[in-house]
Amino acid sequence: MRTLTASIWLLWLALTPAAAFDLSHWTRKALPNSPTVFYECSNPQACGEGSAISARLQQLGASPANIEDERGRQQSIAQRMRQQMADRVADVDVDQTRERPIEGLRAFVTYKVVVCHDGRRQAYVDGMLFGPTRAYSIVASGGNPEQVHRNFDGYARVIVLVLDQLAAVDRNQAAPPQQQPRPGRPPPQAQPALPQHQPPPGYYEPPSGPQTAPPP
Repeated sequence: MRTLTASIWLLWLALTPAAAFDLSHWTRKALPNSPTVFYECSNPQACGEGSAISARLQQLGASPANIEDERGRQQSIAQRMRQQMADRVADVDVDQTRERPIEGLRAFVTYKVVVCHDGRRQAYVDGMLFGPTRAYSIVASGGNPEQVHRNFDGYARVIVLVLDQLAAVDRNQAAPPQQQPRPGRPPPQAQPALPQHQPPPGYYEPPSGPQTAPPP
């Protein structure tokens, strides 16, 4: 797994300067015993003041099966935010969940706005990106909605490359091992077909069923 993680980081670093997302502007934070990875913007001019991104790798079976399930998941998240942050959050506006492609992969994307009691508004873009064998949950947040959308789209394009790599690893692990011949022993050769037995001239074989005398 460490080798795969290192390969992913090398893949990120190999992105061209024209890419929409540059990890050098972000500070990566991982919580102990948590599958979620967090990024905080360390260059406000590049990624926006107070911007953040969280990502979590998931199995396809644990991901929403359709857009209705994803919509329900987003409503549950908004309800938990209202309850757990009631001292700071006045309301959570949940926009319509949409399905759209990202670099050829299917994604469910939901836009949310958290309204605080002091009048501040925090934008969220919450997406589920489906790869060939795995899925990634991605959440981008910040005070500038346009910047939040750019951060989400840029990071999601990076995750597309990660999901493609994971799919290649999963396929290699699932492929049955090919049987190799033992050293010094040639592989078995196909045996030639045996010639069919031909009866001698004049031989008569009675048909099945009640036996009758051969014809004269």
